[in-house]
Amino acid sequence: MRILVIALIALGATAASLAQAQSQNSARPTIANEADYHRALKELSNWGRWGNDDELGAANLITVAKRKQALALAKEGLPISLAHDVPQEQAADAPNILQRTLAPVTPGGTADQYTYTGTYHGIVHSQLDSLDCHRMGDGKGYNGVSMEDIKAAGGCPKGSINALKDGIVTRAILFDATLLPGKATAQGWVEPGTAIHREDLEALEKLQRVTVSAGDVILLYTGRWKRRAALGAWPRRRVRRSSCTKPPTFASRTRTWLTKTASTSATSASGCWPRPGIRRTASLSS
Repeated sequence: MRILVIALIALGATAASLAQAQSQNSARPTIANEADYHRALKELSNWGRWGNDDELGAANLITVAKRKQALALAKEGLPISLAHDVPQEQAADAPNILQRTLAPVTPGGTADQYTYTGTYHGIVHSQLDSLDCHRMGDGKGYNGVSMEDIKAAGGCPKGSINALKDGIVTRAILFDATLLPGKATAQGWVEPGTAIHREDLEALEKLQRVTVSAGDVILLYTGRWKRRAALGAWPRRRVRRSSCTKPPTFASRTRTWLTKTASTSATSASGCWPRPGIRRTASLSS
């Protein structure tokens, strides 16, 4: 069984308008402490931008015109998989796995049975996170959905992954972080704990001769699965000693650059945290 390695995370709970992002380019604000964190949450918030009842967030940037533009880009119609095998053995980075067992084999056929142990969240499973509920700040998610509302409803009362049941169709840009000078190893991967900053993404635009536009989805290749195949899984606690608790991923101050995209995805997770001086563990992606 295979599954997409890319986790589409944070469809814009804190993505600000493109105009706002452009106005901030010269200042290049950073997030270095708790006060900066709260400032960024306020300045980059999309709450109310598409109405108080909106459940899509920055996925609203994927318009009908954007979809048609994306579909027109196809020239060969050749499908290329971005999938990897689902881990079925526990490891340092895979405490929760998908257990597969074979049902009884009969002359008429058989079937597989699958059971998750624990949650499918983590850094080895692909998943689509809910906009309102998965990441919250001070007990509230996108557009003010409260933790009390979630408890009362037994799940996300709105803004769940069901809001994207019709699928996500847009242009995706696959950035290769291993092309960045000084970021990758000689073996062809970016080491755990490495943050990808806004200037890195701008450099990749030039290196790969592409320009990100509103409604795009950014996919970031870091070579983490290549590293895992060569060296094995890495304990999370070892990565926590660096500036990021997870594999190579977007740094917090990259968020202002990503405000023009509908979604960001990495071959791990999309948030780099905690940063020095910041006790919060909530990513700016929510």
